[in-house]
Amino acid sequence: MRQTILLFLLIGTLACTDKKLAEVERLTDEVIDIHDKMMPLMDDMYLTRQALQKAADADSLQSATYTASMQRIADAESAMMTWMNNFNPLFRGASHEETMDYLKEQKKTMQAVADQMTDALKEGKAKLPK
Repeated sequence: MRQTILLFLLIGTLACTDKKLAEVERLTDEVIDIHDKMMPLMDDMYLTRQALQKAADADSLQSATYTASMQRIADAESAMMTWMNNFNPLFRGASHEETMDYLKEQKKTMQAVADQMTDALKEGKAKLPK
């Protein structure tokens, strides 16, 4: 009887661990998915920033407008690079709750970076000369 109880406790513990691990993996995947969707925009942002620079060089009257858009794009690129440098998906020694809190915060931060990138690129493209 004692062995049966220990077996059920072991199975219960493993099932709980598997569930927690699945939660961590799911949330990590959500964070990485946002990142992966935004990375292709980095090239487009670079090209748009270069086009804005050319436009600013060609039109001194509108230079400040182009420069402001270039700065927003540069800030968004920097935000992505900072997030990538700071993101640590392999945290050891943290409790499940701490891990989930960290990943929730990272998802929120990555979504803010994604919004910043999308908005800056949209604005930059809209300001390019036709």
